[in-house]
Amino acid sequence: MSGSYSYPNGGTAVTIGTGLTATNDGAGISGATVYISSGFQPGDTLSVSAFPGITPSYNAATGVLTLSGVANGAGWQTVLRTVTFSSTSGMTGARSIEFSLGTALPYPGTGHFYEYVPSVNITWTAANAAASSRNYFGRTGYLATITSGGEDAFIYGKLGGGTDWMWIGSSDAATEGVWQWVTGPESGSTFCIGNNPPGCIVQPDWYANWSAGEPNNMGIEDYGLIYGNLNGYWNDYWSTASGYVVEYGGMPGDTPLDTTGTVTVNVSLSPEFDLDVSGAYNYTSADPAIAISAALTATSNPAGGNMDGATVLVGTNFNIGDTLAVSGYASPWNGISWSYNSTTGVLSFTGTSSINNYQTLLRAVTFSSATSVTSTRTVDFSLGTSLPYGPTGHFFEYVSSAGVTWAAANAAASARTYYGRTGYLATINSAGENAFAASKVGGSAARIGGSDAATEGTWQWDTGPEAGTTFCIGNNPPGCVVQPGWYTNWNTGEPNDASGEDYIQFIIGGAGIWNDLSGASNPTVNGYVVEYGGLAGDFPQDISGSVTVNVTGDAAFPIVTLSVPADGAVLNYPGPTQLTVTFSENMLGDGSQHSANSLWNYMLVRPGPNGIFDTTVTSVSICDSDHVAEGDDERIEIASITYDAITYTATLNIAAAELPLANGQYRLYVCGAASIWDLSGNPLNGGANSAVNFTVSPAPSALPATGFAPDRVTALPPQAESYAASDLRLEIPRLGVSMDIVGVPQSGNTWDVSWLGRNAGWLQGTAFPTWSGNSVITAHVWNADNSAGPFVYLNTLWYGDRIIVHAWGQQYVYEVRSVTQVRPDSTVAAFQHKDTPWLTLTTCRSWNADTGTYRYRVIVQAALVSIK
Repeated sequence: MSGSYSYPNGGTAVTIGTGLTATNDGAGISGATVYISSGFQPGDTLSVSAFPGITPSYNAATGVLTLSGVANGAGWQTVLRTVTFSSTSGMTGARSIEFSLGTALPYPGTGHFYEYVPSVNITWTAANAAASSRNYFGRTGYLATITSGGEDAFIYGKLGGGTDWMWIGSSDAATEGVWQWVTGPESGSTFCIGNNPPGCIVQPDWYANWSAGEPNNMGIEDYGLIYGNLNGYWNDYWSTASGYVVEYGGMPGDTPLDTTGTVTVNVSLSPEFDLDVSGAYNYTSADPAIAISAALTATSNPAGGNMDGATVLVGTNFNIGDTLAVSGYASPWNGISWSYNSTTGVLSFTGTSSINNYQTLLRAVTFSSATSVTSTRTVDFSLGTSLPYGPTGHFFEYVSSAGVTWAAANAAASARTYYGRTGYLATINSAGENAFAASKVGGSAARIGGSDAATEGTWQWDTGPEAGTTFCIGNNPPGCVVQPGWYTNWNTGEPNDASGEDYIQFIIGGAGIWNDLSGASNPTVNGYVVEYGGLAGDFPQDISGSVTVNVTGDAAFPIVTLSVPADGAVLNYPGPTQLTVTFSENMLGDGSQHSANSLWNYMLVRPGPNGIFDTTVTSVSICDSDHVAEGDDERIEIASITYDAITYTATLNIAAAELPLANGQYRLYVCGAASIWDLSGNPLNGGANSAVNFTVSPAPSALPATGFAPDRVTALPPQAESYAASDLRLEIPRLGVSMDIVGVPQSGNTWDVSWLGRNAGWLQGTAFPTWSGNSVITAHVWNADNSAGPFVYLNTLWYGDRIIVHAWGQQYVYEVRSVTQVRPDSTVAAFQHKDTPWLTLTTCRSWNADTGTYRYRVIVQAALVSIK
């Protein structure tokens, strides 16, 4: 059978078995199954009409409809033709649905059939014998062999093992540490070599899913089992299990079967919406408003659908004085009302009306600005009432709920949907995202998705795509250490676990600071922030888009045109001794309060122990003779300033006592609020301050040594540097290697990677893997235990080979662009700057026995080409 059906989410159940035919020789067939093999979402339901002698049972957690009873082919045809599909998931997308006669479930990835047989306290040997004695329509059974992640997920996700431990067909009984499949068509094939520590190395083109620390041969454990929960992880074991998994198919002499069929159900929202807008515009401050969305399209399928709201906001680089308006229409219009918040830059539309009416108003949006701050503004458009955050493509909303507990907020957020996206308590992973949530979504003190409830002092995200990821370790005193690549914004002295505070309270408004708070009802909590986007299984509608507006200052107002260091620059230690600021025109240079060479008008700061800038661009202290840094920021003294009226450049000399600048972040504020004037008395930036950010970091002098002598075991001293754990994995399919990525701290001007073992090491100070920039990752070519390291064949990669970083439930796929060999002190190639996401993999090559070192370093560079 086959077929394709359309279904509007939340609609009346659709019958999907109408084209099915089932025939046999008249003998009774015991049982049948129907299950959702791909695209399954909680809320999807399979049902069947009632028939005498047939008992249906649907598992809403797995999407499997089991039919018990005996009937001949014609009887099952009658029953299966009544199967229906319905869904209340709110999630769009295709569902593949498999029909099968008999009690075993078909897996499309192999064409084989599988069943779980409960059998309390059964040994592996007994399970193997029992599986071999089973038969499925002429196919001989065997303990299952699992050769892919898809097959693994099918077994633990569909067979209904629950929390049981289930024997499978793997063993290292023949040779300890050499794991083979000893059943089925793969019998005798080695798929993994080794035990923990240090680990089992998966062989090229094979698959394994060992639980953490397994296999470890604890008590002579020679046989493999799979957990019915716990994401299908494997364990080596010696005693008894709760049952076993039988597989049918692929064996010599098996009878060909035609007992399955597949249909597809395309689930849609009714209606589906689409918004499309793009463009780049130029605007001079104080000019008349300009149209920025005349070509926008907003449609629904079927046509004529109603929408309940829309949002337009100035996202990146919003400045007070920026204005969004609707030209040619007055609110309300055709059931739609709108208003603009000049403090947040958000233009909100509310009211149920046709999508065509919303298109009309969104096409009429204009931009203007009374500020002369020069920058490119991003203006984000979206349908619906939640706010889009452009850098991630996710949506946010604040839900008011006085005193709500964390558990209740988490459950309520998870139950919300937004145009094909499932909600969750927000996870905040960058300063930009934090500022957006604090300034745009509205509300006040709110619950978000972070907690240390599982392990005190280990703060992790419990929700969203980042669920289970640790972002910060520790409490005050002495403080919480932010993990590499992550972000926090704790208030001073927080988190402190006062009276068992295990959940994050997010203070909306201002700097968006965080506090730890009990999960119980609390009067200081007024609601929660819901985020939509990034979850596996989302089928999001395309309801957002953006334009850019390049704003230049009015000629009447001077602006900063150049700085040295440039904004965002990363400088090698010892950093600068002078800073320069160049203006768009000649400024006062007479040493007065409003001159470009007055110490009043510049302030250089670095973050204190909390790791963030408490002094902001609007701080009053910037334009003050005392320059008192806010929070725990440290002010760096500027000793003197000179001004060149020919080049319009101010040169700031850093005080000798401050030099050399320590490694870290710095920010130079230039006063426009009180303020530096041009010769006509016009204030800098029309009265707004400027900020220049730069970082001082150690200059690497050599690539790390990533290998040991290949002819002996090397004894390692106690580990001197702690490596930061992460949930990232590195996979190189052509080399057949897959390994965890840990963060290696920079030590002086290099990195000590001696204790990597079989992990890959991200060199901290380079771009975090998957982010924009050049991420440098290393692994051993040869291990201390005299075994080949994960990167032993790194030099054999070719142009176009894939390298995959597994992160947050997604696969970041890179393709190799170059493979080179350099000397250890040649760092330019490995650390060259990249604007887009790149990986640089490096390891040692060519052991020199005379010097006891490796002669060269292999450099593999790869560009990000897709995200799956």
